[in-house]
Amino acid sequence: MPLTASLRRPGFRPLPAALCHLSASGAAVLLDHPLRPGTLVELVLPGGLPERHHTFAARVTDAIRSSGGGWLVECAFFTPLGEPQVVLLRPAAAHT
Repeated sequence: MPLTASLRRPGFRPLPAALCHLSASGAAVLLDHPLRPGTLVELVLPGGLPERHHTFAARVTDAIRSSGGGWLVECAFFTPLGEPQVVLLRPAAAHT
């Protein structure tokens, strides 16, 4: 089961998303609709505790219609993740 995440855009309500891929340089999430390349977003992933979240600033690089429905939206992080962050977050994304 994909990790539940959300994308936040300035001035808009958060969009529910499913994390499909995570690397040090970016992530891919499944959304109900596409976002334009160049759109600034914050990817919000849940932390170990209910009140803790990990937030990463990113820019949309591509949006591709998914064969299973929805849109696969690819994002590049402004600051690449360190290996400890990738290791911490990747186990949940590995099931996708």
